Amino acid sequence: MQVIGEWVEPQSRVLDLGCGRGELMDYLVQAKQVCATGVDLDFGRISACVARGLSAYQGDMTEFMRPFRTGTLTGSSVHAPCTSCTTLRASSSRPFA
Repeated sequence: MQVIGEWVEPQSRVLDLGCGRGELMDYLVQAKQVCATGVDLDFGRISACVARGLSAYQGDMTEFMRPFRTGTLTGSSVHAPCTSCTTLRASSSRPFA
């Protein structure tokens, strides 16, 4: 978590796709004072996020991202599970829509 924390700017916005129980979000809120939102399919995991006082949405991450226009997440950190990466940085050169 500390490695990912080094990539995140203090007081920035973080979108954690596949947030699980919110451990990473909680760490970033505490260590970097970020504004974080998590997305996960599992109701139990979302409940754990809410119990930690975190903002979380239960649902499919692809559906959650659909309304965002290209460039909307510029300057935000986006964490998503994938086989080739751990953290994706949203920028105008790498849009998430």
